[in-house]
Amino acid sequence: MWPILRPQTVTTALRRFLCFCTACLLSIVFTLAISIDGSAQDQPSEEKADLVQEESDGMDQSVPNAIDTFETPEVEKSTIVGIEGEVLKPIIKIDDQPFYGELQRLALFWDDSPIGHVEDRAPKETLLNFYAVMASIGSEIEAIRRDAKQDPGFGWTPEMKTRIHNVDVLFGLAIKALNGSDFPESVRSDLVDEAAIQLKLVLDYVFSNSRRPIEIPDEEGVRLMNQGLVKRDVLSWRLPSTGIVLASDAEQEGNDWYFSPSTVANAARMYKEIESHAEKLQGVPFATPDFYRNFIRTPWHLVPPKWYLNLPSWIHEFIEVDVFAGQTAFQILFAALAFVLYVVFVFTMISRLIASHVDRVTTLTTSSAQERLDGVWNEDEVAWRRVLFVFPILPLTTISKVFVDDYLNFTGTPLVFTTYFFYVAWCLSACLLAFYFFEALGKSGAETLLRVRGSNSSIKLKRWGSRVQPICRALSGIVALFLVYRMLIQLGLPGSLVLALSSVPGLAIALGASKLLSNLFAGFSIQTDRPLRVGEFCRIGEYLGYVTKIGLRSIEIQTVTSTVAIPNSVADDSIIVNFSDRQLLTGNEHRQGVEIRVPISVSLTSAQVNQLLFFINRYLESSDELDNTRVNVEQVKGDELTIIGFGYGDFLTWEAYLETRKKIFVRFKQIIAQILMSRIVLRVAYQTPETVRRRIPDQLKEIVCLDEQITFGSCELLKISDYSYDFIFDFRAFHPTYSLFLKAVDRINHDLLSYVERENIVMPFPTSIFIQKPAELMDLRGVNPM
Repeated sequence: MWPILRPQTVTTALRRFLCFCTACLLSIVFTLAISIDGSAQDQPSEEKADLVQEESDGMDQSVPNAIDTFETPEVEKSTIVGIEGEVLKPIIKIDDQPFYGELQRLALFWDDSPIGHVEDRAPKETLLNFYAVMASIGSEIEAIRRDAKQDPGFGWTPEMKTRIHNVDVLFGLAIKALNGSDFPESVRSDLVDEAAIQLKLVLDYVFSNSRRPIEIPDEEGVRLMNQGLVKRDVLSWRLPSTGIVLASDAEQEGNDWYFSPSTVANAARMYKEIESHAEKLQGVPFATPDFYRNFIRTPWHLVPPKWYLNLPSWIHEFIEVDVFAGQTAFQILFAALAFVLYVVFVFTMISRLIASHVDRVTTLTTSSAQERLDGVWNEDEVAWRRVLFVFPILPLTTISKVFVDDYLNFTGTPLVFTTYFFYVAWCLSACLLAFYFFEALGKSGAETLLRVRGSNSSIKLKRWGSRVQPICRALSGIVALFLVYRMLIQLGLPGSLVLALSSVPGLAIALGASKLLSNLFAGFSIQTDRPLRVGEFCRIGEYLGYVTKIGLRSIEIQTVTSTVAIPNSVADDSIIVNFSDRQLLTGNEHRQGVEIRVPISVSLTSAQVNQLLFFINRYLESSDELDNTRVNVEQVKGDELTIIGFGYGDFLTWEAYLETRKKIFVRFKQIIAQILMSRIVLRVAYQTPETVRRRIPDQLKEIVCLDEQITFGSCELLKISDYSYDFIFDFRAFHPTYSLFLKAVDRINHDLLSYVERENIVMPFPTSIFIQKPAELMDLRGVNPM
């Protein structure tokens, strides 16, 4: 016997499994985040001096078609005799650089007209536009932070909102000059924002610490660069002696120049090298030394909320302490709180979802067959309730991600980790929602179609569900597959790798999934030809039972001992015997055919065969469990016969079917025994007087007819044996039960013995009169069921 699992035990086990899955999910996301961050860190690093080198390195050969401006050497030989050394040239301030005038002009342009394109047709315009716009943004943010305490009210005034809006617009224009295609799509926008500010501070350091004039090519320089080039889509220019590369890629719009993907990806590393120096550039024109520090240590995007800026300075000093991976105590505390609330809510919803399945199993095991059948009309409500359990997880995941990544303004590795976690959780929840949504849609669709057809049959609803549900499940699988592929791309996997993964199903089909395809096509054939339907009583090969489900891969049959899943391809190749006659049973879809075969090993006369068919047909026609009954007899071999009875009954479960079948079988055996005992042979000796012999038929008729439920057939001297005269007489009994028939036979036997003794009739051999109930006719239970 199988152990009985209590619902509480199942729920506890499922919750533990859910916790294990959550832990695995966290481990995977953290590993991915660390690997992505580590891949950027593992790139060949350059020393800080590489940002502004002491000597001109000429043309950079690492970037195709990269062009540097020609510059004079920065060092000169010492005049001291006998000493060979180098004397560095003095640092050239930014306002002494040749591009400073153009930079001032562009800064005035962006102050007067904050619209346009930062990226332009030459490296000079793109670089200086970006630098001027970012300098303006940094200065304006600092001004807003200072003016926040003088701004009246709890919220921002319209004037301050306009200034903040202009900052957001300018920043949106600036980041368009950055090609962040090396970042995963899920974190691209956030990392590009961070890279833009980091590049701004790197340029502050480069422009303020160069020991040589920086010449940036304009459109004329670009034309010179185009001369002799075969492939224009690889055109690039490197800021002299730095890792900052601008490129004109054919994939970009027109011939505009952008910061290259490698530059954007390495912005964090370059900033880390000059961080301590960049923060000392106070008072340098266009420099914003506090831009990045204020950006990563305060909530919201560029400008913190007003309530945060108005907090006392001692609170800022306390909550803006770097705690972990560049995140402050304020960010870590509220992120942990948000994460705990999110996990608790998701755990509650998933627990209710699992509980709905456990309750469903409990209901099915404790309810009757009719209640289970009628319960199919409530399955759509249960399915939509499960959808409601899963659906809130999606908006909550999005809200949690926005709160942590945007409002708390996570940056760096914590940003990647949280974004990956919430995005993977969102995709998994979306896959789960797709499954339950299409499941509920299929159940509601089947119910709607059935009601439109004007039917309220529960079994028909199950049959329509078996047709609609496979289609809905296939659609949910397609949606889930799309979401998984989308998730892989968002997490940064190359498109070629995702394409390779998409070929795995095809390879699997080629290697070993041919059976799956054959089952799918066979299932489609069964759904189309409909040799059997849900709820029908069928025989498929050697399995006999009720069809409980017809799926895309297999057919489930509830046999008398277990539930058997038969692959569709096997069922399609097997002989299917359907005991449900659909033409005769259009009014009641529950009725199944019952066939009873009882072999008869003894020889019967033609009169006994007719009598047997009469009584069996009479019994079946009077049965309340069966209608449309039929009776037949077959001669198997020799004199052995097989009596066959068939009819249709309303059977919802195996218990009802077996009980009816057993009852009919026992009654058939009783009728056979009754027919055999209704023919008696009386042997009388030769010396019996003739007058006595001639009175024997009348006396036997008188004895038999004492019972009003028995009709006398005939009594004739049909055989003269070696030692006796054999009188054979028969009768028909119409007793309602078999026990009453046995009592009647017992009375006939006793009366017959009394008559023989009274008339001094000698019986030379034992007669075939039934004295004791034959052993083969005894009921196995020890009682007479009738």
